[in-house]
Amino acid sequence: MQKVGQNILPTRENFLVARLRSSCMHCREVIVSGKRWFCTECEKF
Repeated sequence: MQKVGQNILPTRENFLVARLRSSCMHCREVIVSGKRWFCTECEKF
């Protein structure tokens, strides 16, 4: 994994990270199913 990181390092500005899953607005945990904005742990907030 370190070797991959060393190969990518010179061109890291050329990469774009896309998040395809929603995350909780309170704790930032990824929500796999259920409500879109809050996870089951933060539902009461």
